[in-house]
Amino acid sequence: MPAPKPPAFDTLSLHAGQHPDPVTGSRAVPIHQTTSYVFQDTDHAAALFNLERAGHIYTRISNPTTAVLEERLAALESGVGAICTASGMAAMHLAIATLLNAGDHIVASASLYGGTINMLAHTLPRFGITTTFVKPRALDEFRAAIQPNTRLIIGETIGNPGLEVLDIPAVAQIAHDARIPLLIDNTFATPYLSRPIELGAPGAKYVSRYLNTPNTPLYPFGYGLSYTSFTYSPVTLDKAKIRPGEPLTASVTVTNSGARDGEEVVQLYVRDLVGSVTRPVRELKGFQKIALKKGEKRTLR
Repeated sequence: MPAPKPPAFDTLSLHAGQHPDPVTGSRAVPIHQTTSYVFQDTDHAAALFNLERAGHIYTRISNPTTAVLEERLAALESGVGAICTASGMAAMHLAIATLLNAGDHIVASASLYGGTINMLAHTLPRFGITTTFVKPRALDEFRAAIQPNTRLIIGETIGNPGLEVLDIPAVAQIAHDARIPLLIDNTFATPYLSRPIELGAPGAKYVSRYLNTPNTPLYPFGYGLSYTSFTYSPVTLDKAKIRPGEPLTASVTVTNSGARDGEEVVQLYVRDLVGSVTRPVRELKGFQKIALKKGEKRTLR
């Protein structure tokens, strides 16, 4: 008898970390708007506060709704656990404050979100933590910047806003050789496109910008992973209004505006809002590799 297959990504993204509510049978995750919790007795309370058993004490520490999101993200990332914060910068600061002390040093890619750059360059030095910035594709600079007091390397899967793609396995190897943790900001890619833990980075941080619920209004969008200098026109729909079930076509013009020939991995898809009803993502083209000569344009449909 064949062994059962583990849940795939789509199933995990919908159901990981959650069991249907045993009282109401609700399929969706309930929103628990409580600050505090009832204890069975004093022994139960003491065990929770002593961290002798799992459970919730106070929503600032943990919450059943948040716990589902944390377990789901950990499952999608192939990690062992996750912690959700109110913002991406809170997550970044929490990771750094957990791992570093005054007098420690960080090596960071120079292609990071501006808020992260400001925190590393201006805020953390006030607390005795310094940072050396290096070019994201200059692997020798990562290695050369490591000091005896270096305690962390930071990079971003796809840099914001320059879209430079980090060679995570190569940087992870440098970190492993130096016995230093590697923290990856995976905001742009999400675990659907990139799972840094599987590439050798033990820590990954996300912002909910691209981890939205199915109830969010969605609009046409096309993009590529910019290893080169390709630019993309806005996606054009062939019909202004499309009824459910009708064929849907769209186009986007890709231009190689760089100084040399190049190629990229591209996906074209459309997310549409019809009236007050949000339709699911409709993929027009799967991931495909396109090669363009310098100055060449191509329209994808």
